[in-house]
Amino acid sequence: MKIKRSSYHLSYYHILLFISHLWSGIDSELLPGYHINVPHRVTVQRGLCVYIPCNFTVPKTETLTRNAKGIWYNKNEQIVASKRNGLHFPNKRFFLAGDVWRGDCSLYIENPLYEDRYRFRVEDNIEFSYRDIKPYVDVTELKSKPEISPIKSWIDGEEVTLSCTSPGTCVQIKPQITWGVNIKNVRVGNKIINHENGTKTHFSTITFTARKEQNNSPLSCIVQLKGGLTTAQQITMKVEYSPRFVDGRCHKVENRLECTCLIQSFPEPTLKWKHNGVSYNNANHMNDKISIFTGKSKSGTNSTLTLQINTGESQNIQCVASNIHGELVLELFNETAQLTSKAFPSAAIFAGCFAAVLIVTGVLLIIFYRKRKMMQNKEASMPTHDSVVENIYDNSEMFSNGLNEVGKIPQQDHQPPPEDGSVDLNCENVQYMSVNFSKLKPKVTATESEAEEVEYSVVKRTA
Repeated sequence: MKIKRSSYHLSYYHILLFISHLWSGIDSELLPGYHINVPHRVTVQRGLCVYIPCNFTVPKTETLTRNAKGIWYNKNEQIVASKRNGLHFPNKRFFLAGDVWRGDCSLYIENPLYEDRYRFRVEDNIEFSYRDIKPYVDVTELKSKPEISPIKSWIDGEEVTLSCTSPGTCVQIKPQITWGVNIKNVRVGNKIINHENGTKTHFSTITFTARKEQNNSPLSCIVQLKGGLTTAQQITMKVEYSPRFVDGRCHKVENRLECTCLIQSFPEPTLKWKHNGVSYNNANHMNDKISIFTGKSKSGTNSTLTLQINTGESQNIQCVASNIHGELVLELFNETAQLTSKAFPSAAIFAGCFAAVLIVTGVLLIIFYRKRKMMQNKEASMPTHDSVVENIYDNSEMFSNGLNEVGKIPQQDHQPPPEDGSVDLNCENVQYMSVNFSKLKPKVTATESEAEEVEYSVVKRTA
Protein backbone atom coordinates (compact mmCIF):
# COMPACT_ATOMS: atom_id res chain seq x y z
CA MET A 1 0.00 0.00 0.00
CA LYS A 2 2.74 2.33 0.83
CA ILE A 3 4.35 1.79 -2.52
CA LYS A 4 1.12 2.45 -4.30
CA ARG A 5 0.47 5.53 -2.20
CA SER A 6 3.92 6.90 -2.93
CA SER A 7 3.49 6.18 -6.59
CA TYR A 8 0.19 8.02 -6.53
CA HIS A 9 1.69 11.03 -4.86
CA LEU A 10 4.52 11.06 -7.42
CA SER A 11 2.13 11.13 -10.38
CA TYR A 12 0.13 13.86 -8.82
CA TYR A 13 3.28 15.82 -8.23
CA HIS A 14 4.26 15.67 -11.88
CA ILE A 15 0.79 16.80 -12.91
CA LEU A 16 0.98 19.76 -10.59
CA LEU A 17 4.47 20.54 -11.89
CA PHE A 18 3.29 20.50 -15.51
CA ILE A 19 0.32 22.76 -14.74
CA SER A 20 2.58 25.07 -12.81
CA HIS A 21 4.89 25.25 -15.78
CA LEU A 22 2.10 26.21 -18.13
CA TRP A 23 1.08 29.15 -16.01
CA SER A 24 4.23 30.21 -14.28
CA GLY A 25 6.67 29.67 -17.16
CA ILE A 26 9.19 27.27 -15.73
CA ASP A 27 12.13 26.87 -18.17
CA SER A 28 11.06 24.70 -21.04
CA GLU A 29 14.36 22.89 -21.04
CA LEU A 30 13.20 21.17 -17.84
CA LEU A 31 10.35 19.60 -19.77
CA PRO A 32 11.08 17.19 -22.63
CA GLY A 33 9.80 18.22 -26.08
CA TYR A 34 9.50 21.99 -25.40
CA HIS A 35 12.32 23.92 -26.97
CA ILE A 36 12.82 27.37 -28.57
CA ASN A 37 15.68 28.48 -30.80
CA VAL A 38 16.07 32.28 -30.93
CA PRO A 39 19.03 34.69 -30.58
CA HIS A 40 19.65 35.88 -27.05
CA ARG A 41 20.45 39.42 -28.25
CA VAL A 42 19.89 41.40 -31.45
CA THR A 43 20.78 44.96 -32.45
CA VAL A 44 18.71 47.31 -34.54
CA GLN A 45 19.33 50.90 -35.60
CA ARG A 46 16.79 53.55 -34.88
CA GLY A 47 14.63 54.20 -37.90
CA LEU A 48 15.37 50.80 -39.45
CA CYS A 49 14.06 47.28 -38.84
CA VAL A 50 15.25 43.94 -37.57
CA TYR A 51 14.21 40.37 -38.32
CA ILE A 52 14.60 37.96 -35.39
CA PRO A 53 14.63 34.33 -36.61
CA CYS A 54 12.81 31.97 -34.24
CA ASN A 55 11.47 28.41 -34.22
CA PHE A 56 10.01 26.25 -31.44
CA THR A 57 8.99 22.66 -30.76
CA VAL A 58 6.35 20.87 -28.71
CA PRO A 59 6.30 17.25 -27.49
CA LYS A 60 5.81 14.64 -30.18
CA THR A 61 2.59 13.63 -28.51
CA GLU A 62 1.17 17.05 -29.40
CA THR A 63 0.23 18.31 -32.84
CA LEU A 64 -0.24 21.99 -33.68
CA THR A 65 -3.23 22.91 -35.83
CA ARG A 66 -3.60 25.77 -38.26
CA ASN A 67 -5.49 27.64 -35.56
CA ALA A 68 -2.38 27.69 -33.40
CA LYS A 69 -1.79 31.19 -32.10
CA GLY A 70 1.58 32.75 -31.39
CA ILE A 71 2.03 35.72 -29.06
CA TRP A 72 5.02 37.96 -28.29
CA TYR A 73 5.11 39.93 -25.02
CA ASN A 74 7.44 42.65 -23.87
CA LYS A 75 8.99 42.84 -20.45
CA ASN A 76 5.90 44.67 -19.16
CA GLU A 77 3.79 41.69 -20.25
CA GLN A 78 2.16 43.74 -22.98
CA ILE A 79 1.33 42.03 -26.27
CA VAL A 80 3.40 43.50 -29.06
CA ALA A 81 2.53 41.03 -31.85
CA SER A 82 0.33 37.97 -32.41
CA LYS A 83 -0.84 35.78 -35.27
CA ARG A 84 -3.41 33.04 -35.82
CA ASN A 85 -4.07 31.14 -39.02
CA GLY A 86 -2.26 33.76 -41.12
CA LEU A 87 -4.04 36.72 -39.51
CA HIS A 88 -1.77 39.35 -37.98
CA PHE A 89 -2.51 41.40 -34.93
CA PRO A 90 0.33 43.84 -35.20
CA ASN A 91 1.19 46.71 -32.96
CA LYS A 92 2.23 48.92 -35.91
CA ARG A 93 5.92 48.27 -35.44
CA PHE A 94 5.91 44.55 -34.51
CA PHE A 95 4.99 41.56 -36.70
CA LEU A 96 4.96 37.85 -36.02
CA ALA A 97 6.38 36.90 -39.39
CA GLY A 98 6.42 33.08 -39.15
CA ASP A 99 3.67 30.46 -39.49
CA VAL A 100 2.95 29.37 -35.91
CA TRP A 101 1.46 25.97 -36.81
CA ARG A 102 4.75 25.16 -38.55
CA GLY A 103 6.70 26.02 -35.40
CA ASP A 104 7.96 29.36 -36.80
CA CYS A 105 7.93 32.17 -34.25
CA SER A 106 10.11 34.71 -36.15
CA LEU A 107 9.59 38.30 -35.05
CA TYR A 108 9.95 41.43 -37.16
CA ILE A 109 10.46 44.84 -35.46
CA GLU A 110 10.32 48.16 -37.34
CA ASN A 111 11.77 51.42 -36.03
CA PRO A 112 12.08 50.40 -32.37
CA LEU A 113 12.02 53.37 -30.04
CA TYR A 114 13.79 51.84 -27.05
CA GLU A 115 15.53 48.71 -25.84
CA ASP A 116 13.38 45.89 -24.58
CA ARG A 117 13.19 42.15 -23.76
CA TYR A 118 10.55 39.84 -25.21
CA ARG A 119 9.12 36.33 -24.69
CA PHE A 120 7.03 33.93 -26.86
CA ARG A 121 3.86 31.92 -26.03
CA VAL A 122 1.91 29.38 -28.08
CA GLU A 123 -1.81 28.63 -27.68
CA ASP A 124 -3.58 25.74 -29.39
CA ASN A 125 -4.69 22.42 -27.93
CA ILE A 126 -1.87 23.24 -25.52
CA GLU A 127 -0.79 26.52 -23.96
CA PHE A 128 2.85 27.10 -23.19
CA SER A 129 5.18 30.08 -22.60
CA TYR A 130 8.84 29.79 -23.47
CA ARG A 131 10.66 31.71 -20.76
CA ASP A 132 14.10 30.15 -20.82
CA ILE A 133 15.21 32.35 -23.73
CA LYS A 134 14.00 35.96 -23.89
CA PRO A 135 15.65 37.78 -26.81
CA TYR A 136 16.90 41.23 -25.98
CA VAL A 137 16.60 43.97 -28.62
CA ASP A 138 19.36 46.57 -28.43
CA VAL A 139 18.42 49.88 -30.15
CA THR A 140 21.32 52.04 -31.40
CA GLU A 141 21.61 55.27 -33.31
CA LEU A 142 21.27 55.23 -37.09
CA LYS A 143 24.67 54.47 -38.61
CA SER A 144 23.90 52.56 -41.81
CA LYS A 145 24.31 54.47 -45.06
CA PRO A 146 22.75 53.96 -48.45
CA GLU A 147 24.78 51.90 -50.90
CA ILE A 148 25.82 53.45 -54.24
CA SER A 149 26.84 51.09 -57.01
CA PRO A 150 28.74 50.49 -59.10
CA ILE A 151 31.68 52.47 -57.75
CA LYS A 152 34.25 52.64 -60.53
CA SER A 153 35.74 55.04 -63.03
CA TRP A 154 34.09 55.97 -66.32
CA ILE A 155 35.36 57.31 -69.64
CA ASP A 156 34.63 60.81 -70.84
CA GLY A 157 31.42 60.70 -72.91
CA GLU A 158 30.20 57.37 -71.48
CA GLU A 159 26.58 57.03 -70.35
CA VAL A 160 26.47 56.11 -66.65
CA THR A 161 23.68 54.59 -64.54
CA LEU A 162 24.11 54.50 -60.76
CA SER A 163 21.90 52.84 -58.16
CA CYS A 164 21.36 53.94 -54.56
CA THR A 165 19.83 51.36 -52.19
CA SER A 166 18.26 52.41 -48.90
CA PRO A 167 19.55 50.60 -45.80
CA GLY A 168 17.24 47.96 -44.32
CA THR A 169 14.61 45.76 -45.91
CA CYS A 170 11.45 46.70 -44.10
CA VAL A 171 7.72 46.11 -44.56
CA GLN A 172 6.10 49.47 -43.99
CA ILE A 173 8.99 51.94 -43.96
CA LYS A 174 9.00 53.93 -47.21
CA PRO A 175 12.19 55.97 -47.37
CA GLN A 176 12.57 59.03 -49.58
CA ILE A 177 15.70 58.83 -51.75
CA THR A 178 17.23 61.90 -53.40
CA TRP A 179 20.48 62.56 -55.28
CA GLY A 180 22.91 65.37 -54.60
CA VAL A 181 24.97 66.03 -57.73
CA ASN A 182 25.89 69.03 -59.87
CA ILE A 183 25.11 67.44 -63.22
CA LYS A 184 22.80 68.63 -65.96
CA ASN A 185 20.40 66.47 -67.95
CA VAL A 186 20.02 63.61 -65.44
CA ARG A 187 17.26 61.00 -65.36
CA VAL A 188 16.10 59.71 -61.96
CA GLY A 189 13.80 56.76 -61.17
CA ASN A 190 12.66 55.15 -57.90
CA LYS A 191 12.00 51.40 -57.67
CA ILE A 192 10.89 48.77 -55.10
CA ILE A 193 11.76 45.06 -54.86
CA ASN A 194 9.20 42.91 -52.98
CA HIS A 195 10.53 39.86 -51.12
CA GLU A 196 8.68 36.65 -50.24
CA ASN A 197 8.68 37.39 -46.51
CA GLY A 198 6.86 40.68 -47.12
CA THR A 199 9.87 42.94 -46.72
CA LYS A 200 10.82 45.46 -49.40
CA THR A 201 13.99 46.94 -50.78
CA HIS A 202 13.84 50.57 -51.90
CA PHE A 203 16.37 52.01 -54.35
CA SER A 204 16.76 54.84 -56.85
CA THR A 205 18.67 55.10 -60.14
CA ILE A 206 20.31 58.08 -61.82
CA THR A 207 21.50 58.20 -65.45
CA PHE A 208 23.78 60.82 -67.00
CA THR A 209 26.70 61.28 -69.40
CA ALA A 210 30.11 61.33 -67.74
CA ARG A 211 32.30 64.34 -68.60
CA LYS A 212 35.92 65.02 -67.77
CA GLU A 213 34.86 68.17 -65.92
CA GLN A 214 33.09 65.90 -63.40
CA ASN A 215 36.28 64.08 -62.42
CA ASN A 216 36.94 64.32 -58.66
CA SER A 217 33.55 65.96 -58.10
CA PRO A 218 31.23 64.65 -55.33
CA LEU A 219 28.05 62.66 -55.85
CA SER A 220 25.77 61.85 -52.91
CA CYS A 221 22.63 59.85 -52.17
CA ILE A 222 20.37 61.01 -49.29
CA VAL A 223 17.80 58.74 -47.60
CA GLN A 224 15.16 60.21 -45.25
CA LEU A 225 13.41 57.83 -42.83
CA LYS A 226 10.56 58.14 -40.34
CA GLY A 227 10.88 60.64 -37.57
CA GLY A 228 13.10 62.94 -39.62
CA LEU A 229 16.02 60.53 -39.48
CA THR A 230 18.41 61.04 -42.40
CA THR A 231 21.40 59.10 -43.68
CA ALA A 232 23.56 59.75 -46.72
CA GLN A 233 26.41 58.30 -48.76
CA GLN A 234 28.88 60.29 -50.86
CA ILE A 235 31.41 59.17 -53.45
CA THR A 236 34.00 60.96 -55.57
CA MET A 237 33.38 60.56 -59.27
CA LYS A 238 36.25 59.30 -61.40
CA VAL A 239 36.06 60.13 -65.10
CA GLU A 240 38.96 59.02 -67.28
CA TYR A 241 40.15 61.26 -70.12
CA SER A 242 43.23 61.92 -72.24
CA PRO A 243 45.82 64.57 -71.25
CA ARG A 244 44.58 68.17 -71.31
CA PHE A 245 46.77 71.28 -71.34
CA VAL A 246 46.30 73.63 -68.40
CA ASP A 247 49.33 75.92 -68.44
CA GLY A 248 52.86 76.06 -69.82
CA ARG A 249 55.55 78.57 -70.68
CA CYS A 250 59.28 79.05 -71.18
CA HIS A 251 61.54 81.78 -69.81
CA LYS A 252 65.01 82.41 -71.27
CA VAL A 253 67.79 84.23 -69.45
CA GLU A 254 71.07 84.41 -71.40
CA ASN A 255 72.19 80.81 -71.83
CA ARG A 256 69.63 79.26 -69.46
CA LEU A 257 66.11 78.18 -70.42
CA GLU A 258 63.43 77.29 -67.86
CA CYS A 259 60.09 75.77 -68.92
CA THR A 260 57.01 74.63 -66.98
CA CYS A 261 54.18 72.38 -68.11
CA LEU A 262 50.90 71.73 -66.20
CA ILE A 263 48.72 68.83 -67.44
CA GLN A 264 45.43 67.34 -66.27
CA SER A 265 44.31 63.80 -67.08
CA PHE A 266 42.96 60.64 -65.51
CA PRO A 267 44.73 58.31 -65.07
CA GLU A 268 47.59 60.62 -64.21
CA PRO A 269 49.82 61.41 -67.20
CA THR A 270 53.41 60.47 -67.84
CA LEU A 271 55.39 63.62 -68.63
CA LYS A 272 58.59 63.94 -70.64
CA TRP A 273 60.43 66.74 -72.42
CA LYS A 274 61.87 66.97 -75.93
CA HIS A 275 64.79 69.29 -76.73
CA ASN A 276 65.55 69.48 -80.44
CA GLY A 277 63.96 66.07 -80.88
CA VAL A 278 65.79 64.36 -77.97
CA SER A 279 63.55 63.01 -75.16
CA TYR A 280 64.24 63.59 -71.45
CA ASN A 281 62.42 62.61 -68.26
CA ASN A 282 63.16 62.25 -64.57
CA ALA A 283 65.13 59.06 -65.19
CA ASN A 284 67.65 60.20 -67.79
CA HIS A 285 68.77 63.73 -67.02
CA MET A 286 72.00 62.70 -65.34
CA ASN A 287 74.09 65.68 -66.39
CA ASP A 288 74.77 69.27 -65.41
CA LYS A 289 73.14 70.81 -68.47
CA ILE A 290 69.58 69.65 -67.82
CA SER A 291 67.40 69.08 -64.76
CA ILE A 292 63.74 67.98 -64.53
CA PHE A 293 61.37 68.02 -61.58
CA THR A 294 57.85 66.53 -61.80
CA GLY A 295 55.24 66.72 -59.04
CA LYS A 296 51.51 66.42 -58.41
CA SER A 297 49.03 68.94 -57.08
CA LYS A 298 45.29 69.57 -57.00
CA SER A 299 45.60 71.39 -60.33
CA GLY A 300 47.24 68.45 -62.09
CA THR A 301 50.69 67.09 -62.87
CA ASN A 302 53.37 69.77 -63.09
CA SER A 303 56.86 69.41 -64.57
CA THR A 304 59.72 71.91 -64.70
CA LEU A 305 62.67 71.77 -67.14
CA THR A 306 65.90 73.75 -66.62
CA LEU A 307 68.29 73.64 -69.56
CA GLN A 308 71.71 75.13 -70.35
CA ILE A 309 71.79 76.20 -74.00
CA ASN A 310 74.26 77.64 -76.47
CA THR A 311 73.43 81.17 -77.52
CA GLY A 312 72.75 81.50 -81.22
CA GLU A 313 71.63 77.91 -81.77
CA SER A 314 68.11 76.88 -82.66
CA GLN A 315 66.06 75.74 -79.66
CA ASN A 316 62.87 73.69 -79.83
CA ILE A 317 61.21 72.66 -76.56
CA GLN A 318 58.21 70.31 -76.39
CA CYS A 319 56.23 68.98 -73.43
CA VAL A 320 54.82 65.49 -74.09
CA ALA A 321 52.05 64.05 -71.86
CA SER A 322 50.45 60.63 -72.32
CA ASN A 323 48.19 58.06 -70.64
CA ILE A 324 46.17 55.05 -71.79
CA HIS A 325 43.67 57.32 -73.57
CA GLY A 326 46.05 59.36 -75.72
CA GLU A 327 49.11 61.60 -76.07
CA LEU A 328 49.44 65.38 -76.09
CA VAL A 329 52.45 67.19 -77.62
CA LEU A 330 52.91 70.88 -76.78
CA GLU A 331 55.53 73.12 -78.39
CA LEU A 332 56.37 75.64 -75.69
CA PHE A 333 59.46 77.26 -77.23
CA ASN A 334 60.85 77.60 -80.74
CA GLU A 335 63.72 79.99 -81.30
CA THR A 336 64.08 79.27 -84.99
CA ALA A 337 61.67 82.06 -85.88
CA GLN A 338 63.54 84.51 -83.60
CA LEU A 339 66.91 83.71 -85.18
CA THR A 340 65.43 84.19 -88.62
CA SER A 341 64.14 87.65 -87.69
CA LYS A 342 67.56 88.70 -86.34
CA ALA A 343 69.31 87.64 -89.56
CA PHE A 344 66.82 89.56 -91.68
CA PRO A 345 69.14 92.40 -92.91
CA SER A 346 71.82 90.11 -94.39
CA ALA A 347 69.20 87.80 -95.81
CA ALA A 348 67.37 90.74 -97.34
CA ILE A 349 70.58 92.05 -98.94
CA PHE A 350 71.35 88.66 -100.40
CA ALA A 351 67.81 88.29 -101.65
CA GLY A 352 67.88 91.79 -103.16
CA CYS A 353 71.14 91.15 -104.98
CA PHE A 354 69.88 87.88 -106.28
CA ALA A 355 66.68 89.53 -107.49
CA ALA A 356 68.68 92.33 -109.19
CA VAL A 357 70.80 89.78 -111.02
CA LEU A 358 67.68 88.01 -112.20
CA ILE A 359 66.15 91.29 -113.40
CA VAL A 360 69.27 92.39 -115.30
CA THR A 361 69.64 88.96 -116.83
CA GLY A 362 66.04 89.03 -117.89
CA VAL A 363 66.36 92.48 -119.47
CA LEU A 364 69.50 91.43 -121.39
CA LEU A 365 67.79 88.31 -122.64
CA ILE A 366 64.82 90.34 -123.79
CA ILE A 367 67.09 92.81 -125.67
CA PHE A 368 69.08 89.97 -127.20
CA TYR A 369 66.01 88.15 -128.43
CA ARG A 370 64.51 91.37 -129.80
CA LYS A 371 67.63 92.19 -131.79
CA ARG A 372 67.84 88.67 -133.04
CA LYS A 373 64.23 88.90 -134.13
CA MET A 374 64.89 92.13 -135.98
CA MET A 375 67.88 90.62 -137.81
CA GLN A 376 65.83 87.61 -138.79
CA ASN A 377 63.07 89.88 -140.11
CA LYS A 378 65.58 91.98 -142.06
CA GLU A 379 67.24 88.94 -143.61
CA ALA A 380 63.85 87.56 -144.51
CA SER A 381 62.97 90.84 -146.27
CA MET A 382 66.16 90.97 -148.48
CA PRO A 383 65.78 89.42 -152.09
CA THR A 384 67.77 86.33 -152.89
CA HIS A 385 69.39 85.43 -156.23
CA ASP A 386 66.64 83.03 -157.02
CA SER A 387 64.00 85.66 -156.38
CA VAL A 388 65.75 88.11 -158.71
CA VAL A 389 66.04 85.55 -161.50
CA GLU A 390 62.46 84.59 -160.95
CA ASN A 391 61.42 88.22 -161.28
CA ILE A 392 63.47 88.59 -164.44
CA TYR A 393 62.02 85.56 -166.10
CA ASP A 394 58.58 86.53 -165.02
CA ASN A 395 59.08 89.86 -166.91
CA SER A 396 60.35 88.60 -170.29
CA GLU A 397 59.07 91.65 -172.13
CA MET A 398 61.81 93.72 -170.61
CA PHE A 399 64.37 91.95 -172.85
CA SER A 400 64.78 92.96 -176.54
CA ASN A 401 67.59 92.49 -179.24
CA GLY A 402 66.05 94.03 -182.31
CA LEU A 403 65.54 91.26 -184.78
CA ASN A 404 65.86 88.27 -182.46
CA GLU A 405 63.85 87.55 -179.40
CA VAL A 406 65.50 86.45 -176.28
CA GLY A 407 66.22 82.76 -176.35
CA LYS A 408 66.43 82.64 -180.16
CA ILE A 409 70.14 82.68 -180.97
CA PRO A 410 71.10 82.55 -184.71
CA GLN A 411 73.21 79.63 -185.79
CA GLN A 412 76.84 80.44 -186.58
CA ASP A 413 79.47 78.39 -188.26
CA HIS A 414 82.21 77.50 -185.89
CA GLN A 415 85.67 78.07 -187.29
CA PRO A 416 88.66 76.26 -185.98
CA PRO A 417 91.06 78.41 -184.01
CA PRO A 418 94.15 79.80 -185.82
CA GLU A 419 97.24 77.76 -185.68
CA ASP A 420 99.33 80.58 -184.38
CA GLY A 421 97.29 80.68 -181.23
CA SER A 422 95.90 84.10 -181.77
CA VAL A 423 92.42 84.96 -180.71
CA ASP A 424 90.06 86.14 -183.23
CA LEU A 425 87.88 88.78 -181.80
CA ASN A 426 85.12 88.84 -184.26
CA CYS A 427 82.78 91.52 -183.25
CA GLU A 428 80.31 90.28 -185.66
CA ASN A 429 79.61 87.39 -183.38
CA VAL A 430 78.86 89.64 -180.44
CA GLN A 431 75.25 90.36 -179.84
CA TYR A 432 73.86 92.89 -177.46
CA MET A 433 70.74 92.76 -175.36
CA SER A 434 68.99 95.70 -173.94
CA VAL A 435 67.17 95.44 -170.65
CA ASN A 436 64.41 97.87 -169.83
CA PHE A 437 64.06 97.81 -166.08
CA SER A 438 61.21 100.22 -166.18
CA LYS A 439 59.04 97.40 -167.36
CA LEU A 440 60.13 95.14 -164.53
CA LYS A 441 57.21 94.16 -162.39
CA PRO A 442 58.55 93.02 -159.07
CA LYS A 443 56.85 90.05 -157.40
CA VAL A 444 55.19 91.36 -154.36
CA THR A 445 54.49 88.97 -151.52
CA ALA A 446 51.57 89.24 -149.14
CA THR A 447 53.81 90.62 -146.42
CA GLU A 448 55.72 93.21 -148.43
CA SER A 449 54.36 96.74 -148.61
CA GLU A 450 56.98 98.30 -150.91
CA ALA A 451 58.85 97.02 -154.02
CA GLU A 452 62.58 96.47 -153.85
CA GLU A 453 64.75 98.33 -156.33
CA VAL A 454 66.75 96.08 -158.70
CA GLU A 455 69.85 97.36 -160.54
CA TYR A 456 70.28 96.33 -164.18
CA SER A 457 72.88 93.91 -165.39
CA VAL A 458 74.62 93.30 -168.69
CA VAL A 459 74.18 89.83 -169.99
CA LYS A 460 76.82 88.83 -172.48
CA ARG A 461 76.35 85.90 -174.68
CA THR A 462 79.46 83.97 -175.68
CA ALA A 463 80.00 81.50 -178.45
